[in-house]
Amino acid sequence: MLFLTSEHKPLPPNLPTQTEAAFWLIVIVFLGVLLAAGTGASPLYMPPIVLSLLLLPLRAVLALPGRELAHQDSVATQNLQANGAYQQLQNAITGLAVQAGFHRPIKLVISRRPDEARAFGSWRRHYLLLGEAVATKLVEDLANETHRAKAQAMLLHEIGHIVHKDVQRIGYTRQLLRSCVTIVPWWMFFLMGWLSFSLLMGQAFLDFDPAGVANADPLLRELFAGAWNISPATRADIAAKVQTISLGLLLNFIVYAFWPIAVTGSVLWLFYWRQMVRVQEYYADALAATGIGGELAVLQAMGRYRTWFRPAVPAPRLAWRAWPAQFRVGIRRLLTPRPLAFVGQPARSIPAGLRQWFTLHPTYKQRYQCLQEPRQILAGWPQTAWPAAFLTLALDVMLISPLASYYLLGYPIHFGTLAIFALLSVWLLPHVVQGEPFGWPLAKGLLAIFGVRWLWLALNLGLLLGVVFLLPGIAYEELNLLVLAMSGFSRLPDAMPVTDPAGLALQIIPGYLLLQMFQLAVVVGLLLAYAAWQRAAARQPAAPGREVNWRRRHWLGLLAFMTAAITLLLTPVTDLLSGELGTFWQPGRVVGYLVGLGCATALLLANRHGRRHEPDNANHSG
Repeated sequence: MLFLTSEHKPLPPNLPTQTEAAFWLIVIVFLGVLLAAGTGASPLYMPPIVLSLLLLPLRAVLALPGRELAHQDSVATQNLQANGAYQQLQNAITGLAVQAGFHRPIKLVISRRPDEARAFGSWRRHYLLLGEAVATKLVEDLANETHRAKAQAMLLHEIGHIVHKDVQRIGYTRQLLRSCVTIVPWWMFFLMGWLSFSLLMGQAFLDFDPAGVANADPLLRELFAGAWNISPATRADIAAKVQTISLGLLLNFIVYAFWPIAVTGSVLWLFYWRQMVRVQEYYADALAATGIGGELAVLQAMGRYRTWFRPAVPAPRLAWRAWPAQFRVGIRRLLTPRPLAFVGQPARSIPAGLRQWFTLHPTYKQRYQCLQEPRQILAGWPQTAWPAAFLTLALDVMLISPLASYYLLGYPIHFGTLAIFALLSVWLLPHVVQGEPFGWPLAKGLLAIFGVRWLWLALNLGLLLGVVFLLPGIAYEELNLLVLAMSGFSRLPDAMPVTDPAGLALQIIPGYLLLQMFQLAVVVGLLLAYAAWQRAAARQPAAPGREVNWRRRHWLGLLAFMTAAITLLLTPVTDLLSGELGTFWQPGRVVGYLVGLGCATALLLANRHGRRHEPDNANHSG
């Protein structure tokens, strides 16, 4: 039997969660890229596409409570209300929510699935969904002193998802990433078909000769009088303009514009979003452990309410049930961990297997370890470094898209740099608050992140060099096609923009390598400055009832650091590297410099204020 130690360290209060950081990072970057698409040069009108990708996920999240409430079990609800169990459970939920610091109403909903237990809602409405069997058992346990702590721990866990706003963040992120898989391909194929049809119909209309239709109906002539009586000169002018449009370039732009976002969204949805869901469970467990019964009650609740602890997986559909039995058995065997035998070693098994990539809940052992030492949620650098590496890698792929390239092509280092800084700062904060060393773990995290990025860069540059020197003809066509697509050309230019693929490749490779080293230096500098700034606040003597709100301070400080870095460092260096020296003193640049100086000044003043109040016996290491 597993026993918890009584000397575990609790999580520092008012800290942002990794799920919170990942949510804002994904949303801001995705929406920023899509909004930038509406400001750049494009052969297509992009605002409708951007608005659909922004608003449809929000609409889906707002409509989710209505869909869930439409499928509640009204008969079971009436039965529970008749015997008073419903009101008892509702009172318990309200009391535990107030105990957790959440003072908005959380309504109990009875599910048609008897063993279901989860939270759902939107930004204004909050619900706790319980099956009839689970609700009945909880009412019995709440009345029993022996099992009361377990029932409260289970309810507190689900309330924790509402307190931490996991329901809204996870729901919106899922809908946003799913939109990249559903809406983006729909727009892509719709635009390809519509443009092809329009150009073909336009060409057919211009080739149409009204004089050849001698016996046309007068009503038909009156209906199409505007096109029927068009002058030959106007017709020739329209034909000349239509013939200058290259359907191939337009279709090529659409493919290059949409496929990176579709691929990136699908990968993040399949893997990174599920990592966010798993991480939120640890924070919900930590909140439940602070209630009556502590960590042991949470673990016992997992054993008592097994259907609640069971990892949430989508319900099997009829299509899956209709598949041949042998095929379904083969898929299950593929996803089931199997023992592997090594020469000279006993057989051992893969603990997580491929199935762990798709699960939505951590294992019992993982949750036990985090309950025993809650700070493991933020203490281990791999939990932050690897997601940050793959997320920033996905952002690099997405920024290839011409939807944002016109506006962002001169600033490719901004999003990657700030993405790494944003995620690692969340991991760094608890170490700084409690004065713990973080140098070597941070170095390993940066090595993991930039190792993945440098490997991706090496593969791309190696592929580029291989094509350029082994297949120069293909390299010439592909590079010109890529440049034309990313530049938003709708007709062929008089001269190709790339005339020497080998020279271009050899010219840009050193720049890419220097850019990566510069990005690493900027991230390290930002993290060290952020740590010093937060350490100044941690050294201040806390007044009674005036503890530091670390979550609010973190996000305000992060915004100030990012603004100062973009305006005072990244933008000037990018202008310098691109040779656009004349842009230094543009009005927009000057305003940006002033805003960046204001943010930097505010950060310095806060740092000096913290040093002035530093106690003499403070001993903080970093």
